[in-house]
Amino acid sequence: MPSREHQQKIEEIDREIKSRGMNWKTKKNYPVWLHKENNWGQIDLVGFKKEDSFSPAVIDAYEIEERNSSGQISRNLEKLAQLRKITPLNIKVFTCQLKANQDHKTVCSRK
Repeated sequence: MPSREHQQKIEEIDREIKSRGMNWKTKKNYPVWLHKENNWGQIDLVGFKKEDSFSPAVIDAYEIEERNSSGQISRNLEKLAQLRKITPLNIKVFTCQLKANQDHKTVCSRK
């Protein structure tokens, strides 16, 4: 069961993505196939931006850690890598893994 801090971080990032404009949509618990486990996993939050005449389509994916275990970190990285693999090359994909007590705007900087 996700912690309250984990859920609050997902909601915070969800609000921030939606505030970017009408071209952005979000999906919580986005399903992705994990080949190593031969099973489905879920990415905590994925934001999708439609392509428009001024900019390409973009995907922002966030995995928030519940605990600081190497197993969870490895699994989260596999989920994010799998999302990159299944996304067409013409779509920019930004991924970020952070802890629930970290600021996503700082940790997940695109610079």
